[in-house]
Amino acid sequence: MPLVELRDVYKTFQNGVAPVPAVQGVSLALERGEFAALAGPSGSGKTTVLNLIGGLDRPTEGRLFFDGRDISELPETERTQLRRRRIGFIFQTFSLIPVLSSVENVELSLALLGFTTTDMRRMSLEILEHVGLKGLENRRPAQLSGGQQQRVAIARALVKDPEIVLADEPTANLDHDTGAEILDLMADLNRTQGTTFLFSTHDPKVMERARRLILLDDGRVVSDRTVPSRGEGT
Repeated sequence: MPLVELRDVYKTFQNGVAPVPAVQGVSLALERGEFAALAGPSGSGKTTVLNLIGGLDRPTEGRLFFDGRDISELPETERTQLRRRRIGFIFQTFSLIPVLSSVENVELSLALLGFTTTDMRRMSLEILEHVGLKGLENRRPAQLSGGQQQRVAIARALVKDPEIVLADEPTANLDHDTGAEILDLMADLNRTQGTTFLFSTHDPKVMERARRLILLDDGRVVSDRTVPSRGEGT
């Protein structure tokens, strides 16, 4: 059973009185442990597909399944619980809370899941060390480099042990070398922890590292290919 499956999914937004089709008849299945990228030009529907999988948007038509369960028309409360417990998000703008320290930003992912304060702090410190931020736990975002902020965002996504991490243009605001380091980190987490990653990107570095490349154009899948040799640190 795929972890995620889209069956003939459409998503249309209303721009004033005119409908704007963002996703048009997309069908794809994502297995556990994949390291995959949604690629295509700006406006091709990449972010919309991520938002649909993450339960941030609902399909206009079609069905969307998570771990075999149809989530297309789940009540908002159940969609929220799905996002909190089983899905991690990484955004190109990092989306960290400026007044919170690194460890406090990571703890946000656990705050609504019933963990004790002691467990939240322990788990957050452990994941920050795992992503290479030991010693920077008490720094606020403004005191960190772009790459360090993205590592905090990765730690925040991973601390709850999600089944899939959805990363929207994760290297867009990073320089070449820092972006490569972040990709190395995520590839290592995929390989050692089995975490499923799905990126949206137009960054050639990300496309080269993905083991599956799904090309979108005008809201449609135009190519879907797997390259097993990719993403292994080369």
